[in-house]
Amino acid sequence: MLKVKKKIMIMMPVALFALIFGITTGILWPTFFNDILQKTAAYLFRYYQPFIKFVFNQLFEKMENIVVTKTVQQLLFDGFDDKLLKIANALKRHNVNVEVPFDKFAWFYQRNNSETYDGIYNMNTGSSDFYDMGMVREWKYKDTSDSYPNCGHIKGSIGDLWPPLKNNKTLSVFSPDICTSLNLKAKGTSTWLDVTGSKYVSDEDTFDNGGKVDSMKCYCQGRDCQPSGTLNISSCKFGAPAFVSLPHFYLADKSYAEKISGMNPDEDKHEFQLVIHPDTGIPLQVRGTLQINFYLYSDDKIKIFDRFAGTFIPMIWFTQEVKITPEFAKKVKLLDLLIIMFYSMIMYIFLRG
Repeated sequence: MLKVKKKIMIMMPVALFALIFGITTGILWPTFFNDILQKTAAYLFRYYQPFIKFVFNQLFEKMENIVVTKTVQQLLFDGFDDKLLKIANALKRHNVNVEVPFDKFAWFYQRNNSETYDGIYNMNTGSSDFYDMGMVREWKYKDTSDSYPNCGHIKGSIGDLWPPLKNNKTLSVFSPDICTSLNLKAKGTSTWLDVTGSKYVSDEDTFDNGGKVDSMKCYCQGRDCQPSGTLNISSCKFGAPAFVSLPHFYLADKSYAEKISGMNPDEDKHEFQLVIHPDTGIPLQVRGTLQINFYLYSDDKIKIFDRFAGTFIPMIWFTQEVKITPEFAKKVKLLDLLIIMFYSMIMYIFLRG
C-alpha cells in the first residue's frame, strides 16, 4: 500500500500579490489578484495590431478592481465567475474563433473527483517486452501531444507503474498537466524503511531552454524563448501565458528569482524526485513538485500590468508525495529475498550442468 500526501502552496510574491489569510467562521478567505484571465488575454493579443491592443486596454480600464476575495475552495476547485469569461463565451456563441474551455475560473476546476480529466492512456502491458511495461504509447489516442507537435512525442510512464530498471541513466515521466514528459536523471540510491531503490531527480536540464539540451529548443514557442529554468506550457493551457518550473525557481536562471521577493529555492523541499525499486519497478518514494508561473507581457499599448512587465510571476506550487507503508515494505523485502533465491537456483543449475 502507498501513502499519499498532497501539499498545495499559493505563492506570495511581494511585488505583485499576496494571499492574506483571515479566519472567518473557520473558512480561509484569500485576497487574490484576479488577473489570470487579464494576463491570458494580454498574452494572446501580443502580436495583434496596435488598434486591437488599444481597444483591449480600454476594456480593462473599465473593468472592476482586479483584487477579489474568494474562499480556498472556490479558488482551487469550485471556481468563480469572471466578466472576461462571460465576454469570451458570448463571443463564442456568435461564432467568434475563441477557445473557452470553462465557464468559471479555478486552478483545478472540474478536476476534483474526475475520472476523465487527465484523458485516456494507452500503455504497454509488458507482454511482448517486460521492460516496456507501463510505458505510455498514446495519450488521448495520439502518440504525439497536440500542444508540441514537433517535440511532444508521448513517452515514459505516468509515474505509478514501472518495469524493472536496467541501470537506467534517465527516466521520463509523462504529465498531462503540462502535456509532455519530464526527464529525470539518476542520482545514486535512497533507502526508505530498509528498502533501497534507485533515485531519479530533476536537474538543470529538466527545464532547459535549448542552450544545453538541443532537443529542448522546440519548446520555445513562437517568438518567445525564455531563460533556462521554465517550460512554456501556454499551448497546453488554452493560450494562457503559463510557464512551469520547479518551486521557488529552483535550478532556474537567477534572473527569475531576482525579480520576485521571497524566493528561497531549497533542494530538500523543491527537488522533483522518484525512487524506484530496481528489480521490481515498484515506486518506493515519489515527490512530484511543480510551480505554475504567469508571464506578464511587456507592451506599451497595454498599460494594466506595465509596472510588472517582463516578469514571470509565481502563482501556485504543489507537491504530491507518495511513500510505501511499513506493511508494503515488508512485502518488497520478501520479493527481494525471492529474487535472490531464484537467481541462486538458476546459478546452481547452470554450474551443475
